[in-house]
Amino acid sequence: MRKWVLITGVLLMQQAYAQKLTQWTTAESKKVNKKVLSYDLAEFQNLPKDSLVLYEVVGDKKTPIAFQLDHFGGDQIWWRSSGNEVPENYELWKSKNESPLGDNSEISVSSNGDELKLVFNDVPLVTYRYTTMYPPEGVDTVFKRSGFIHPLRSLSGKRLTRIQPSDHYHHYGLWNPWTKVEYKGEIVDFWNLKKKEGTVEFAGITGINQGAVFSGYQVHHKHQLFDEHMNKETVLNELQTVRIYTPEDDADYYIMDMDIQLECATDYPFILKEYRYGGLTIRTTEKWVKETSRVITNETDVRNEIDGSRGDWILIEGHDNQQWAGVGIMSNPHNFNHPQPLRVWPDNANGNGEIMANYAPSKDRDWVLEPGKTYHLKYRFFIFDGEKGREFMDSQWEKYKSANE
Repeated sequence: MRKWVLITGVLLMQQAYAQKLTQWTTAESKKVNKKVLSYDLAEFQNLPKDSLVLYEVVGDKKTPIAFQLDHFGGDQIWWRSSGNEVPENYELWKSKNESPLGDNSEISVSSNGDELKLVFNDVPLVTYRYTTMYPPEGVDTVFKRSGFIHPLRSLSGKRLTRIQPSDHYHHYGLWNPWTKVEYKGEIVDFWNLKKKEGTVEFAGITGINQGAVFSGYQVHHKHQLFDEHMNKETVLNELQTVRIYTPEDDADYYIMDMDIQLECATDYPFILKEYRYGGLTIRTTEKWVKETSRVITNETDVRNEIDGSRGDWILIEGHDNQQWAGVGIMSNPHNFNHPQPLRVWPDNANGNGEIMANYAPSKDRDWVLEPGKTYHLKYRFFIFDGEKGREFMDSQWEKYKSANE
């Protein structure tokens, strides 16, 4: 009798210390690729990571797996599938009996006082500059800028971006300015810094996350208007969230997701006027010119046909006379004016065919950002060594589109 009382007591204690919070099926999960998945936990608030356990369920078998919580874009849980079997569902438990699996982060996020660096296998894949970068000596300091990515590197360390080229000192690697904006009835240019009408500045780091699935950061940018005395007024707030997913063991590429969240900073609308360029832009390495590079989209293999066309994706790849590398960019199906128009320099740009590529959502129409509303622009990047081509991008696009339906 005493033995049964003891067993009953243990079971009751286990029930008291373990509670199933929720469960969901594989079909309800959102996929980044075949192994990286996520699920929305918006119904739960401030989940305590140290008391959670995630189980993968196949038949009668439950396997605890490593996971990661993400509060950047709402409360989400991220995890990697443990094997080849497709789980029937997942269960999230709050438990004081079983320790959660460690994060085992393979991509570190660190700061050196000027930049955030996301490092994998000793290679700084993404460097985000948050302090002000001044132009070369002798150049007007109006060309200074903060809040941009450079360098962007492949897994082998190939540099893919360029900043402050002498032909366009206002070009900053991977950055997001707007060119023709109507504000209070006036037209303002935040792209062409030499006009001294406006700029975009870093305003703060709002989050850093690193774990078993991805590492990343969230930063605040202010789009600032200059008056005649160069005094600044913040007219648009931007939250930029960047995630890099841990590459597969045999992969020659990694995936980066960028979410650009825009909100008016005043009671006046921020009107993106129809203009041929403006928005997310990449200026690629000076080593990629007409003879050493290739630019294609889902619509065409001819670079000079891209400008003004629309693209689900664009692929830019090139070599330095030794090795190829490149970047593919996809525009989320839910973005404004999807598939978005593209601005791409022709193959004789600057006399040698250097590359600038831009997703320009307001290239063929106005976009009115209204006060009190939140707008998102989301893009996925594939940064790779070697050559990829159309088949790779078409395949990845189908997966990306399916995950965002």
